[in-house]
Amino acid sequence: MNHWSSEHQRRIQQVVANPRSCGDHFAVFDADNTLWEHDLEEALMPWLENKGILSLDTLRPAIKPIPTLPNESLWNYYTRLCRIDDSVGYLWVCQVFDGLSLGLLRTQIHELFGWNGAIPTTQIVDGESREITVNAPSIFPAQIDLIAQLTRAGIAVWVVSAALEELVRMVVSDPEFGLAIPPERVLGVNLLMKNPDGSLRISAHDRQQLAGCNAYFDAKRLEATFTHHLFAPATWYHGKVSAIRKWIHPTQAPLLVAGDSPNDLPMLFEVNGGENGIRIWVNRKQSDLTAAHAEATRRQEHLDAAHGWIVVRPSDLRGHPPTPLSH
Repeated sequence: MNHWSSEHQRRIQQVVANPRSCGDHFAVFDADNTLWEHDLEEALMPWLENKGILSLDTLRPAIKPIPTLPNESLWNYYTRLCRIDDSVGYLWVCQVFDGLSLGLLRTQIHELFGWNGAIPTTQIVDGESREITVNAPSIFPAQIDLIAQLTRAGIAVWVVSAALEELVRMVVSDPEFGLAIPPERVLGVNLLMKNPDGSLRISAHDRQQLAGCNAYFDAKRLEATFTHHLFAPATWYHGKVSAIRKWIHPTQAPLLVAGDSPNDLPMLFEVNGGENGIRIWVNRKQSDLTAAHAEATRRQEHLDAAHGWIVVRPSDLRGHPPTPLSH
């Protein structure tokens, strides 16, 4: 826990040492911008487009809900959908991998995390296409430390992400990346998959039948390809809470939840801050922190929503002890 301040270590250790005070033994982490810096799918999409693996022209018409623009990049199309509503963009950036195999995507994710530079793409501004870059994701060393401490204390660590479950699992459960989350404890967006023989495969069903990396990353399983068909619940906003209730525990609250955006607020408020629970907020945007404060105030009459917060910056999680910023 050398990457955490002494005050944050003390507060986390207090929860770890007395987990029964919260009535449960599990913790939940978001993935993008919480376990690693930057967004996996937002980076993987232009990465694959630059390699000629993905393009708007090759997508099925069924997953192009608005007309495309001339010479438009996947990134620009995605941002236009997000301006309609975040939920439209969240679903589409999963569906964009329709037709690709798990094995191909796992190889590309390994390459992406090994990439030290930015990823070029284009954005249309005032009718003109402009070159921009998207940052590749990078694991936060501080979260590796925290997850290891929770695991040693017998606390089950789960990931609940608005990204594709299979893609998140390829990072958090692969020993190469160091996060060491059991693959059956990864919850995310589920799209129906097809095996080479045409039969369907569902990640949520596999979680009930498979255990361990060898089963999930078996060569035969990695031949399955994504479709664009969604399997509920969709794990964003309150859908994250639904996933916790359905797949982790129907009534118990997590003792620790970590997130970075309004998308994570519903599950952050599942923690009982008045009983020594911890809410870790990775503060990327002041506007998002303001929204979290406003929601805590709105919930104050019903929950001990103002307590239990630990606020850290992305820079704090990269590799040196932070300055305490507790709410």
